[in-house]
Amino acid sequence: MRMEEIRLSYNILIEFHVMINAFFGFYIIRMSRILARKYPSFFR
Repeated sequence: MRMEEIRLSYNILIEFHVMINAFFGFYIIRMSRILARKYPSFFR
């Protein structure tokens, strides 16, 4: 593999990772809010 191909695939990997992290972060925040509403004694 040439250097440009490695760099391109690495950039795609980073973008994919950031997208997944943003999605999971949003999902976890929503779920924790719903859980906090259902079980207020669990989150002091």
